[in-house]
Amino acid sequence: MKFRFDKNVTALLEGSIDIHIHSAPDVYPRLLNDVELALSAKENGMRVSPPMKYGPTQHR
Repeated sequence: MKFRFDKNVTALLEGSIDIHIHSAPDVYPRLLNDVELALSAKENGMRVSPPMKYGPTQHR
């Protein structure tokens, strides 16, 4: 899923790491699962580290 931001915003996000974005599976519905989120981040020049509500993030 390619971001639809202004080119200036996209340039600022490139190379960044989102350390707090929620993905499925979770207790609440989410738009993307872990794999989809990682692929979307890669497509947009970013990296992600999704947190977990119930357990260590490393378990994902």
